[in-house]
Amino acid sequence: MAALAGRFPKLPLHGIGHSLGGQAFTLIDELEGFSSITVVTAGSGDLRSYPPHLRALYTVQLTALIPLIALFGYTPGWLGLRYDLPGGVVAEWSRWCRTRGYVAGVFPERPFPRPIPPRIPLRFFDVADDRIAPPPATEALRRLYDAPHQTHRVVNASEFGRKSFGHFGPFRPFAVPLWDALLPPVPRR
Repeated sequence: MAALAGRFPKLPLHGIGHSLGGQAFTLIDELEGFSSITVVTAGSGDLRSYPPHLRALYTVQLTALIPLIALFGYTPGWLGLRYDLPGGVVAEWSRWCRTRGYVAGVFPERPFPRPIPPRIPLRFFDVADDRIAPPPATEALRRLYDAPHQTHRVVNASEFGRKSFGHFGPFRPFAVPLWDALLPPVPRR
């Protein structure tokens, strides 16, 4: 943020975070520097906020399968995380997901989440058929932000003539019509 502000001091800073990136705003100390924040398909990682069938699936993956494979140095993306990730990163994230309260439970000494100042528009975009950040988990994250000035939109696959949309759908070419909505409103001159 400091580098961007130094390089472009007169431009507003708008944050758009997907998945873990949407959770990360709760950890940033310099929130005052943002003009708006958009959170896309991000939910609390606390497995207790997931529907029972997904909680069971992810518990097995996070406690047995992924840590075992991570012993080889990395976790391959084909296991469901989409990208190859270093084993240590996945092991830490797995611990966060299995801890009550997610990041707040792992770092109780750190204020989590950071309060979002009321002057900063906070917008959430969720996907109805998202199995990685399903509706109960996204709702749990919205409650964590505890910002009365937030807005929320649920995107359905049918809006785009599709049977499914999924966690990464908002960034696929078929979702181009959604992209303008993800960007912050541009003030008129």
